[in-house]
Amino acid sequence: MYIKYYRDNSSVILESDEKIIKSVTKYLEDFFCYCECNGNSFFEHSWKITTNKSAQYFEKLNLMKIIIKQSPEPFMTVYYSGEKKIIGLVLENSLAWQVQNVIRFIRIVIRLQQKEDETIFFHGGFIKYKNKGICFLGDKKCGKTSSILSFLRKGNVSFISNDDVSLNVKGPEIIGFGWPRSIVVRNDTLDKLNVNLKIKLAHPLNEKHTADVTCFYPKELCQQFEVPLLSEFKVDYVVFPEFKNTEYPIIQKLDHIAGSRKLQKNIQSVPGKYIDFLLPYFSKNLKELNLNKFKENDICLISLNQSFDDLNAGSEALIKFIEQEGKSYD
Repeated sequence: MYIKYYRDNSSVILESDEKIIKSVTKYLEDFFCYCECNGNSFFEHSWKITTNKSAQYFEKLNLMKIIIKQSPEPFMTVYYSGEKKIIGLVLENSLAWQVQNVIRFIRIVIRLQQKEDETIFFHGGFIKYKNKGICFLGDKKCGKTSSILSFLRKGNVSFISNDDVSLNVKGPEIIGFGWPRSIVVRNDTLDKLNVNLKIKLAHPLNEKHTADVTCFYPKELCQQFEVPLLSEFKVDYVVFPEFKNTEYPIIQKLDHIAGSRKLQKNIQSVPGKYIDFLLPYFSKNLKELNLNKFKENDICLISLNQSFDDLNAGSEALIKFIEQEGKSYD
């Protein structure tokens, strides 16, 4: 069975059994278009990922082989050819891990193709609050996910992405896109927000019963917080959060120079992890970020210093700031 997943001009074809395709599509359908396909005409220009072949089959095709080890996940054997545009996954683990790895490689291949377009990748998250798109960018453990989760409890919020967000700047507006990447949430963050799980989670990392984190697929996170899931929206605000030992949240509007530096710092030159073996088959040109486009679109760049002990105060302060800036809601 063949399914083509695509976004704009980027696509990948999955060859797999019906059970895997059904499970994968469940988590991709909010981000990508898809259709069943047959015939060689579909395969001429698209990358193909196949899972229902043996290692012996891939070896007969003279494909290159790599073993990916990324603890605490089980290792994975990957066969590939950039010239033939094929990736073969030998999936010997549970169905949950098979689904997770297929989702990951579909996302990787589409992201690598989009990198060749006018798309720039950032380490950050993205939500829609009422009629405003708010990006949260920054280093690990700076408060991006915590800020997003705090907002999800406010109402009138749609979730778009966490950890991975891409911005397309070729149109009149800057559009932010979400990606089907798992959301790893520290359990102390869930505790601070008084979040009690009310749904069954499918991500296989949760099977390890770690006391430190909980993993959600985007669809699951939206079910937990009862919010819509969007794949894209225009960008109105870019927030750079930081955890500080402060009694009250501190918000500062950044000038063009300071904001531009922070934007540049958070660009992802490589849109993914564990993908070095695929990079030679895609464009190496890093698109330059048109910083003036942010100014032309009146996108507000701000810093948010907040205490981890009062995440609600941070999101409330940000809402108040937006209203006082005159960017009122419809």
